[in-house]
Amino acid sequence: MSATHGIDILLFLLFSCPPPSGATSDQFNRVRGAMLSQYENGIRTNAYWHNNIRLHELLGKDLITDHKAAIESLTLEEFNQFMRNLYDGNNRIQINMHGVAE
Repeated sequence: MSATHGIDILLFLLFSCPPPSGATSDQFNRVRGAMLSQYENGIRTNAYWHNNIRLHELLGKDLITDHKAAIESLTLEEFNQFMRNLYDGNNRIQINMHGVAE
């Protein structure tokens, strides 16, 4: 599963289940499954390690340790609260994605 697909799922949930209704359990499980799949695929690539080590150097934050556990322990309520904080219906969200030539 690509990162783009994960973003597609989040955008779908954001606009199909706007606050206060939030995501359903099934939708949440799909998103969490996509995040776990992206994590499992990512740890097998040099780019994942390069980016996370670089972020550790720049920010001083460990984004590698307990990453999988954090995804697995995320609850539906926590996810819906994040979505409510991200988008309250009054703000504009702009996502810029830059492709690369293959």
